[in-house]
Amino acid sequence: MMIAMHEQISDLQVTIEDMIAENDKVVCRNVWRGTTRSGQTVEFRGIVIWRLAGGKIVERWASVTAPSSQ
Repeated sequence: MMIAMHEQISDLQVTIEDMIAENDKVVCRNVWRGTTRSGQTVEFRGIVIWRLAGGKIVERWASVTAPSSQ
């Protein structure tokens, strides 16, 4: 997925707006911005939750908004 995203939006930047950790979970709220091959600037937002065990990510949940044009 990330390779395909980079092919479409080569200048993709992800900004972490919040990151919270408690017990075995980490939550990250972020904004993705970039320019498509057609020159259109896009932005979308996401939230991801990771559950860790044994020093590894063992579960992941994510939600992403639909891209909006700038």
